[in-house]
Amino acid sequence: MSDSEIKTAFLAFANFGAGSGSKKEELESKNLTKLVKDCGLFNKGKLNGAEVDMIFTRCKSKRNIPFENFRDKAIPQLASAVHGNSESASIQKIVDAIVNGAPKSNSKATISATGGVDRMTDTKNYTGSHAHRFDESGKGKGAAGREDKVSSDGYVQGYSNKGTYKN
Repeated sequence: MSDSEIKTAFLAFANFGAGSGSKKEELESKNLTKLVKDCGLFNKGKLNGAEVDMIFTRCKSKRNIPFENFRDKAIPQLASAVHGNSESASIQKIVDAIVNGAPKSNSKATISATGGVDRMTDTKNYTGSHAHRFDESGKGKGAAGREDKVSSDGYVQGYSNKGTYKN
């Protein structure tokens, strides 16, 4: 594989999640972990999360990994962790996995096929003051369901013995 193919894959992972306005030239730690997972290298051999972090630490320049360090240092270390050696055949397998891999969205969020409207508009599930705004069939009562009517019959609200007083 050529350097341009490796660099294209490198930049795809480096810019994943960076937003459309920025263009990154170096790989962050989280993006190296994503590269390893999305290319199917994670948990093969002795390559786990701790080992990926160690590789990142050994290969970074100041804060991130530039492409040259990735090509010359990180790929041989990944090959050594996955295959147990850093021979050219092992390195080539790692390069092939990286070039053929691409950043994947790991989101499990999906749009409901049935929608939530039926559940939210079922008046049988309403409680409190909202339950009194609808009749048994689910039809709204209009203003009668929203407004408290003021009674001027001389009794306070909630009095249960209304009409029982005799002079």
